[in-house]
Amino acid sequence: MRAAPNHRWNSGYAECFEYLKKILPLPAAVIEQRLSIFMIYANAILSAHEAALEKRHARSSRLWGQPFTIENMLDTLEAALTCPPSEQTQAKLPETAKKPSR
Repeated sequence: MRAAPNHRWNSGYAECFEYLKKILPLPAAVIEQRLSIFMIYANAILSAHEAALEKRHARSSRLWGQPFTIENMLDTLEAALTCPPSEQTQAKLPETAKKPSR
C-alpha cells in the first residue's frame, strides 16, 4: 500500500497516519503497524462477507446472517486501531518508541 505506483496511495496513507498520530494516545510505531494490519483485516473481512452474501445460504449463517454483522465488523476494525497495547507489546517496544505520538 505504501509503495503503490506513482505514490497514488502514499498520500492517503500518510494523511491517515498523521491524523491517527494526533488522535490516538499510542506510540507512532504501534499506530503505523496497526494501520497496515487494519488494511489487511478490512480487505479480508469485507471480501469474506461479500463472498458469503453471494451464496444462497448466507442469510441463515450464524456468522454472516446476524442483524448486527456490519456493525460488529466495524467495531472490530475500530478496535484494531484504538485498543491499548498489551503489556507484552509495550515491553517489546524500544524505549524511543514508547511515548505516545500526540
